Amino acid sequence: MKLEPKNSIFRFGIHITEDQDTWILEGRLAGEVVDELTASWKRAVTEAPQRKRVVDLVGVTCVDEYGEQALLEMKIDSAEFAVRGVYMKSLLASLRRSRREA
Repeated sequence: MKLEPKNSIFRFGIHITEDQDTWILEGRLAGEVVDELTASWKRAVTEAPQRKRVVDLVGVTCVDEYGEQALLEMKIDSAEFAVRGVYMKSLLASLRRSRREA
């Protein structure tokens, strides 16, 4: 079976502590699954804009253009990112560059 964005495997969870929310993302951040993540993110930012938010991307295996846009929105909302590996570090660096150019 070919894995398409519409049936890709993705999940996220939120670990809440007294001083921060840690968003743990796993799998393919691609296609329609990004909509649910973005809606949850916007709701959380609206409800508690002052909270510190860390986005753990260690378990993310792939990011498409929709996922990149979601990460950029998180970055704009002052999220911090936990990453490992060249792919994710490079992706976040490119998001920082595109944000400066905008």
